[in-house]
Amino acid sequence: EAKLQKGRDLVRKIRRRELYQYVNDFAVPEEDIVGFKPVTEVDVTSCQGDNGVPGGLRPDDICVQNVKIDYAMKSKNPVDSVKFFQDYGDERSFHIDKSKVSLLLPNSFIERKVRVFSKNRDPVYVEAVAKAF
Repeated sequence: EAKLQKGRDLVRKIRRRELYQYVNDFAVPEEDIVGFKPVTEVDVTSCQGDNGVPGGLRPDDICVQNVKIDYAMKSKNPVDSVKFFQDYGDERSFHIDKSKVSLLLPNSFIERKVRVFSKNRDPVYVEAVAKAF
């Protein structure tokens, strides 16, 4: 059926590993996370200079992925929500201070990344997206 052709094409591309080409990513600095505005395809294409792409990059030539990683508690420390017990039979719980847990705990519990992919695997397009980003 003609209605299913778009889905078939997508499945075929996945099976053949004809995926988008990864170009670059950017980790948002900790101090900018709170007021961070997600990056769009239009934002990236508006920064392009001279490139070898006929007619220039268009927003539908690239894919931008805005990723937020946290512990489902926004910027709160997840260990603060855990109750600890001294022995198996104890009924009273207690909390452990962050300074007593480990020096390896992060200061921030939220992270944002922006990833950019080129939908066209041609090196000219990939290089143009890299320069624009």
